[in-house]
Amino acid sequence: MRICPSYMLAWAVPAATFVPPTTQPAVGALVLRRATYAPFHELRVATPPRLCTADGEMHERWMRYAIRLAERGRLTTCPNPWVGCVIVDSDGETVLAEGFHERKGGKHAEAAALADARARGLTPEQLGRSTVYVTLEPCHRGPGKTTPPCDEALVGAGVRRLHVALLDPDPDFGGGVAHLRQEGVEVTVGTAAADAEASLRPYLYQRRRQRPWVVLKVASSSDGAIACEDGSSQWISGTQAREHSQRLRAESQAIIVGSGTATVDQPRLTRRLSPQAFPQGWLMPTSTLLRVILDGRGRLAEGPLLDTSVAPTLICTTD
Repeated sequence: MRICPSYMLAWAVPAATFVPPTTQPAVGALVLRRATYAPFHELRVATPPRLCTADGEMHERWMRYAIRLAERGRLTTCPNPWVGCVIVDSDGETVLAEGFHERKGGKHAEAAALADARARGLTPEQLGRSTVYVTLEPCHRGPGKTTPPCDEALVGAGVRRLHVALLDPDPDFGGGVAHLRQEGVEVTVGTAAADAEASLRPYLYQRRRQRPWVVLKVASSSDGAIACEDGSSQWISGTQAREHSQRLRAESQAIIVGSGTATVDQPRLTRRLSPQAFPQGWLMPTSTLLRVILDGRGRLAEGPLLDTSVAPTLICTTD
């Protein structure tokens, strides 16, 4: 089985094995990085920005609005990136239409925004006078593509001005900006790029380096212990930390533990989601986590992780 998720969570690893983010680990191809995007409590419901006096500031604020809109699909678009699109009137103040990518196989953000524009009765003339903000380069034609190209949809709708936060590093579907410019669309790249980079970091890391984004979760006491020797301790972390761990699981497609954790703790390694733990409007994932156990000595013989009716399990061993 080939695993190439954009986001993996290394779980309950002994504190002694922690590798600082700047150090190359010695285990396989896994690279451990700190999660540096915005904390969940700082992500608000997307609301239109107030009118700005400087054009550059106005464009950046509208792009940040699109980024917050994109975050609503953060948990549900895998393996696609979460993308937001906002169509703003020529006055720079009014949202004409908006959309975000909700799920793999569904409308991309640009298509969702154009569908919203049609539902609101916008004319091609209005779209031609508008400015469109999209957080990632509109997709171009590519092998295995299952949805219509967004660059062609924007051209067909009469869009003449576009701001893009980031180019798409995916070689199969990039190239949308070049096509749009060939069709006479005025395209600006790099608007609020740092904010988009922070939001899309797991996706961008995987596409640029062809390896998954891995978050290492460690719970340890101040003296480096992770449990009592007699096994009497169930949790070393508090309620707030456990809730944050569940949020990390919600953002991940796979969760990895060693055979020691699997045999001693007997964890389920499932998602236990509470919509209240996420910003209003976020979609909740319906897929299950892939549970990965590193069991080089073949020690795992029983336990809840072997019940694949709950979630799929992959055991990595040398046998």
